[in-house]
Amino acid sequence: MPYYPSRLSILVRAQDVIAVAIVGLACAVSDGCAADRDAAGEPVAGDANAAAAAAREPPRPVASRLIGQPAPPEPGHAVELLDPGREPRRLLRYKAARGAHQRVHLRGSGGSDVDIGGRRVFSTHDVVAEAWFDIEVADAQADRLDCELRFERVETFDMEHFDPERSRENLRRTLDRLPGHAFQMTMDRRGSVTLPPLVLPPEMDRDTDRDLTWKILADATAAIVSLPAEPVGVGARWRALDEDRGYLPNMAADHSTDMELVAVDGDRLELSLTSSLRVAPQALSITSAGVAGLTRCQSASKARAVIDLGLVQPVEWRTEMTFETDGMWLELAEELPLRFQGRGWASLAAK
Repeated sequence: MPYYPSRLSILVRAQDVIAVAIVGLACAVSDGCAADRDAAGEPVAGDANAAAAAAREPPRPVASRLIGQPAPPEPGHAVELLDPGREPRRLLRYKAARGAHQRVHLRGSGGSDVDIGGRRVFSTHDVVAEAWFDIEVADAQADRLDCELRFERVETFDMEHFDPERSRENLRRTLDRLPGHAFQMTMDRRGSVTLPPLVLPPEMDRDTDRDLTWKILADATAAIVSLPAEPVGVGARWRALDEDRGYLPNMAADHSTDMELVAVDGDRLELSLTSSLRVAPQALSITSAGVAGLTRCQSASKARAVIDLGLVQPVEWRTEMTFETDGMWLELAEELPLRFQGRGWASLAAK
């Protein structure tokens, strides 16, 4: 069934519920006003002339902004040219045709430490994950590429050591069901990626299946490089801005990537990339145990990518990243400082 991931914080989702309630209340008030007008002497259903006139009028739009299942807002994506680079310059566009196919190997490793009240409460080191998948252009139009991703397998190492129960019940269950299913992805010729609502097979019916599958798909497509609208040459620099594209689960964030065109050889480009995240203070989780909130976030990564404009995924891509946040943990009447530090690397190779 279609699934829209819960990528915003619990606080934001609560605000959405309140907004829907306000709309419903406005509709109820509107109906009440109509009843007041009837009571004030305006035509009612029992008036034959008024009924005939009403029948001739076009139907009025429903006084509600929410009809059926709501569609999620599309994430914002913009590319800004900072420097056009040297001559000669040309437009950079993905040229992949229908049937273009790549086999991709995605690999990453990372670790994290969580301190609450100055005491280490959780720590992981060198957790490695790998995924092998195929990506094929199912349809190529003037400015749109419809692609299918099929995972051969996804593996993790050492998760059983850190959290055996979660690994067995949630993680492994999802990873074992990923292979064999086609997932959709759409991008334009400048590399702006859209992941449609997630459709999963019936056996993947848990929230953990959906959340983890969406995260894996987001990671698998995050390396696709956005291209500027203007002609550029070697030395060109541009910046891609994304609003909440799922880089951080359950957190609203703005993602910024600065790219520089280092070298060009026909349709093969080499780029250097520097990324950062901007995260506003927000609630992270609300549970029976307590409330976690974020007050500061600092994240940075540096990457190198080689792309072929005749394909979709980079031929080579590697990044190193660090992540650091400060916040608070509120339990009953006690407020404790919360600190989270993470680091890791990721690589992608496609042919």
